[in-house]
Amino acid sequence: MVGYIEINATGSITIDDSLIANITGGNIEINTNSLEIVNEGKIVTRTQGEGNAGLVDINATGIVRIEGEIEGGDQDGKISGIYSFVDETGLGNAAGININASQLEAINGGQILSSTLGEGDAGRVTINSTGIVRFEGETNPGMTGDSGAFSTVQNTATGNAGGIEITAESVEVLNGAKINANTFGIGDGGDISIQTTRILRLDGYNSAIVTQIEENGVGDTGNIEISANSIEATNGSLISTSIFAEGNAGSIIITNTESILIDSSSQISTQIVETGISDSPSNIVIET
Repeated sequence: MVGYIEINATGSITIDDSLIANITGGNIEINTNSLEIVNEGKIVTRTQGEGNAGLVDINATGIVRIEGEIEGGDQDGKISGIYSFVDETGLGNAAGININASQLEAINGGQILSSTLGEGDAGRVTINSTGIVRFEGETNPGMTGDSGAFSTVQNTATGNAGGIEITAESVEVLNGAKINANTFGIGDGGDISIQTTRILRLDGYNSAIVTQIEENGVGDTGNIEISANSIEATNGSLISTSIFAEGNAGSIIITNTESILIDSSSQISTQIVETGISDSPSNIVIET
């Protein structure tokens, strides 16, 4: 029987070292002023057998904040997040994650992840914000998990990544955080679409927006489409589509921009590495 979880609050909701999960195939819907998920707090929909994993649908009039490890914590690499996935034993699709908020932060191991480990597609991650969307990586020692938004086909899986779509005033990817649609198994990586009315800023080593087919994967990457007034990539950051195995790399398409700053340590690239096999070229297109 499919169950449905709905939470409505006029104030704030905090999920601290706690779990809200639906493994029956039903959705989780949260309507609130603000939402905080901290200290290994998690919201999860998943399918472990035959059937689809439900949608995680979050609507906040204020901020959604996801932090794996709060400042002053014990610094042991905690990860918090919002997840929708198909288990290794699952046969079905993940419905994905939808977040509407005035502001979103995923920091210090804060994750938004839709993934398939079994047979079926990973759902789409959709984020709509009237303000800033900020992903920021490790600031404490001992961190083990990337901060960011992810749509992945894992190495045990057969299926397609649903991709990631972000619409906001500004988007920041800092200090090693990621926006990532990858395939480790058999299937295509999803598209990444980012639309901002102001700036897209990447800063810090390994801060990245990436679609790629990993070394043991088979499939095509998605495209990266960016519409932003201004783009900055500094201090070892990366925007890339890559093939490490068999498949075709997608294109990078940048539109409606007035300025692009890429320092000497950062790059925008499409690439087929030494282990990659591809029969289709990819492009970088910039339209101002």
